[in-house]
Amino acid sequence: MPGKVLYIEDNPMNTRLIAVILRRTNYVFLNAESGPEGIKMAQDYLPDLILLDINMPDMDGIEVCRRLRALPQFSKTSIIAVTAWVTEDERESYIRKGFDDFLPKPVNRFVLLRMIDERIGHLNESVKDDTGEFASQS
Repeated sequence: MPGKVLYIEDNPMNTRLIAVILRRTNYVFLNAESGPEGIKMAQDYLPDLILLDINMPDMDGIEVCRRLRALPQFSKTSIIAVTAWVTEDERESYIRKGFDDFLPKPVNRFVLLRMIDERIGHLNESVKDDTGEFASQS
């Protein structure tokens, strides 16, 4: 069964970018446009990995992460902060607040795919480049 990736992001352009990157994989891509919707989708679909925007208007990503981590079914789920703010101090702050890692914006496709692969596996078998060969960062 393919891994499920939930992206909680209020900006449709950012969501579209991640969807395009994941199109060539076997991952199931889910997206929510707000914090509350993301929490509900996470509970309904139990994703294997959650990509979580930090700056959202209704409920920021830090609060969404806190609420998800309070639920037993998400205590071990990988949650990655997606943000343009990535100083070393902020990275450490995200880890202390319950995130497993952060992904800087603008998103680099190779970094994203490596992060997903490291956490939920399938990438080497499922991602091919335009020539049909397995994609690599080189």
